[in-house]
Amino acid sequence: MTYIQIGIFTIPSAWLSAILALFLVASMIRLMMKQKVPDWYWNGFFLYVLVWKLSYIFFEFSLFLDMPMSLIYFHGGLKGHILAIGVVTGYFIIVVRKRVPLLQHSIHYILSYFIFYQGVINLLDMNFVEGGLHLSLSLSLLSLKYKEDLKFNMQMILLSTMVELLLLSVYQSLFTYDIYTIIWLGFGLPYLLYYLKRGRMA
Repeated sequence: MTYIQIGIFTIPSAWLSAILALFLVASMIRLMMKQKVPDWYWNGFFLYVLVWKLSYIFFEFSLFLDMPMSLIYFHGGLKGHILAIGVVTGYFIIVVRKRVPLLQHSIHYILSYFIFYQGVINLLDMNFVEGGLHLSLSLSLLSLKYKEDLKFNMQMILLSTMVELLLLSVYQSLFTYDIYTIIWLGFGLPYLLYYLKRGRMA
């Protein structure tokens, strides 16, 4: 992992990329989609970070007891990532069941954020070609004129996911949690929420 020096602080490029992508995608949503960024977008991100960081206590309890300050520097790793994704998925299910318009125009924000994150982290790691390809895909996804037809929206999500998986497979191993995450965000989560929404509307 690459580390970025900002003044006296050394920050992992993954953390900086996650924060930059969060605010840059939110800004593009306002500019390109002419829409207010929904609350679930921010809530989902901060819920993920909270669970991912605090899961370190659960998975490394003895180490945390010996060095409580280690929580600042460490996180739950892959197991924490999986747990956080599960918790955020549960949160989105609750949001959809409350009939908040999560799917109609903004389900693609989740995928756009992850793809944009991949672009930013690759640019920070000096992988300019790969980073540029991810950013272009994310901007293309955000610029699509989404229709009222949810099936059309899901087809666009599917197409973008397949292109992103192709990019990741070219530059990475197929057995990374980036690959598994994009499979869930692009295939599993949208269709889970889609069918939950259909059930509520039936």
